[in-house]
Amino acid sequence: MQFIIIFIFLIIGLFKCNTNELKIDSINPCEFVNESGNCEIPLIDKKEYSYQITKDLKVDNMNQLSNYLYFKSRVSSGFIIKFNRPFLYEELDEIKSTFKVYYNFSGTTGKIENVEYGNDYIYSYVYIGTILREKNKEKKEDVKNISKSLNLSFPGVFSYESSLFKGNINTNQEIIINKD
Repeated sequence: MQFIIIFIFLIIGLFKCNTNELKIDSINPCEFVNESGNCEIPLIDKKEYSYQITKDLKVDNMNQLSNYLYFKSRVSSGFIIKFNRPFLYEELDEIKSTFKVYYNFSGTTGKIENVEYGNDYIYSYVYIGTILREKNKEKKEDVKNISKSLNLSFPGVFSYESSLFKGNINTNQEIIINKD
């Protein structure tokens, strides 16, 4: 019986010794990641979204626009970190307990709560409507009416860190609004 227990610990020890060090393979801006960890909608150098807002939608000020972008269009900005191998249980537990992500879009900052952990990736994202809502709170822009058209630029930086790694990634998105 003792031989079996020693053998099991020996095998586990050898497995851990033969595991490659966890390293980041790639970091890419991404709007949507599927369940397999593949980026379905990459964020290119400057991604543009164009919306035609009809009168029946009642989007007349910045607060209403942020609600529209959050609840109706669901446009997000985010990134995926891919690793060189699947996480070990201990690594994933450590990452989940220490991983934090912050955004800074045109001077508006906040913590990202939307984080998905896969077998060998981490995907973090924030809705553009959320950023616009926070920007409105900071700058009291809610009183501004939206005329016939509006261009909103969202150059941004994501900062991420855990006890195992840290870094930054840049993105740039533009929202173009046209009203009837």
